[in-house]
Amino acid sequence: MQHGHRYRLLAPGDGALAAVQYVDLGADRTVVLLWRLSASFGPAHPPLRLRGLDPGARYRDEDTAAECSAATLAGVGLTVPGLSEGDCASALVRLRRMV
Repeated sequence: MQHGHRYRLLAPGDGALAAVQYVDLGADRTVVLLWRLSASFGPAHPPLRLRGLDPGARYRDEDTAAECSAATLAGVGLTVPGLSEGDCASALVRLRRMV
């Protein structure tokens, strides 16, 4: 991610989750790292609205093969994946722009 852009989606201290997105401009990849600072009760976290994507492109999740348009990822957002129980649980979402 040395030659890409970083977007802080959720800052630590703004809620139960923190999230950062990296967009690698040369390789058409986007990585979202999320982590739960402490276990909390209540409703699930709303989707994360991603930034810095190619607005006309579609993206594929490298782990699940799910596809989504950049407009949906930026407008509706990326569904927060299930995190394991306990404090400091984390998840990594790897998206690749489809050509």
